[in-house]
Amino acid sequence: MHMSKDKLEALSKNHQDVLDELMYLFKNNEQQVMIWLTSDKAPLCDVSPLSLLDSRAGKEKVLDMIYRIKTGDFS
Repeated sequence: MHMSKDKLEALSKNHQDVLDELMYLFKNNEQQVMIWLTSDKAPLCDVSPLSLLDSRAGKEKVLDMIYRIKTGDFS
Protein backbone atom coordinates (compact mmCIF):
# COMPACT_ATOMS: atom_id res chain seq x y z
CA MET A 1 0.00 0.00 0.00
CA HIS A 2 1.39 3.37 -0.99
CA MET A 3 0.72 6.42 1.13
CA SER A 4 0.30 9.73 -0.66
CA LYS A 5 1.52 13.13 0.45
CA ASP A 6 -2.13 14.05 1.06
CA LYS A 7 -2.46 11.15 3.49
CA LEU A 8 0.70 12.27 5.26
CA GLU A 9 -0.71 15.80 5.56
CA ALA A 10 -3.99 14.43 6.95
CA LEU A 11 -1.99 12.38 9.42
CA SER A 12 -0.18 15.51 10.57
CA LYS A 13 -3.53 17.19 11.29
CA ASN A 14 -5.06 14.28 13.20
CA HIS A 15 -2.08 12.46 14.72
CA GLN A 16 0.79 14.93 14.90
CA ASP A 17 2.19 13.17 17.97
CA VAL A 18 2.58 9.90 16.06
CA LEU A 19 4.05 11.66 13.05
CA ASP A 20 6.54 13.57 15.22
CA GLU A 21 7.72 10.34 16.85
CA LEU A 22 8.14 8.61 13.50
CA MET A 23 9.92 11.55 11.88
CA TYR A 24 12.37 11.53 14.80
CA LEU A 25 12.79 7.76 14.61
CA PHE A 26 13.36 7.77 10.85
CA LYS A 27 15.45 10.96 10.81
CA ASN A 28 12.84 13.00 8.88
CA ASN A 29 12.69 10.48 6.01
CA GLU A 30 9.07 10.81 4.89
CA GLN A 31 9.31 7.83 2.56
CA GLN A 32 10.43 5.54 5.38
CA VAL A 33 7.67 6.89 7.63
CA MET A 34 5.09 6.15 4.95
CA ILE A 35 6.43 2.63 4.42
CA TRP A 36 6.42 1.92 8.15
CA LEU A 37 2.88 3.22 8.60
CA THR A 38 1.41 1.21 5.76
CA SER A 39 3.22 -2.11 6.30
CA ASP A 40 1.59 -4.85 8.35
CA LYS A 41 3.30 -5.45 11.69
CA ALA A 42 3.31 -8.75 13.59
CA PRO A 43 3.16 -7.00 17.03
CA LEU A 44 -0.02 -5.27 15.82
CA CYS A 45 -1.71 -8.56 14.85
CA ASP A 46 -0.52 -8.27 11.26
CA VAL A 47 -2.25 -4.98 10.45
CA SER A 48 -0.70 -1.66 9.48
CA PRO A 49 -0.17 1.03 12.10
CA LEU A 50 -2.10 3.44 9.89
CA SER A 51 -5.21 1.26 10.06
CA LEU A 52 -5.22 1.49 13.86
CA LEU A 53 -4.82 5.22 14.34
CA ASP A 54 -8.50 6.12 14.22
CA SER A 55 -9.27 4.39 17.51
CA ARG A 56 -7.83 5.44 20.84
CA ALA A 57 -6.77 1.91 21.78
CA GLY A 58 -5.21 1.39 18.36
CA LYS A 59 -3.29 4.64 18.55
CA GLU A 60 -1.97 3.64 21.98
CA LYS A 61 -0.76 0.33 20.52
CA VAL A 62 1.06 2.17 17.72
CA LEU A 63 2.67 4.63 20.13
CA ASP A 64 3.68 1.74 22.38
CA MET A 65 5.33 -0.02 19.44
CA ILE A 66 7.21 3.17 18.52
CA TYR A 67 8.36 3.52 22.13
CA ARG A 68 9.59 -0.08 22.16
CA ILE A 69 11.57 0.52 18.96
CA LYS A 70 13.11 3.70 20.38
CA THR A 71 14.14 1.96 23.60
CA GLY A 72 15.32 -1.26 21.95
CA ASP A 73 12.65 -3.41 23.61
CA PHE A 74 11.92 -6.09 21.03
CA SER A 75 10.33 -8.57 23.43
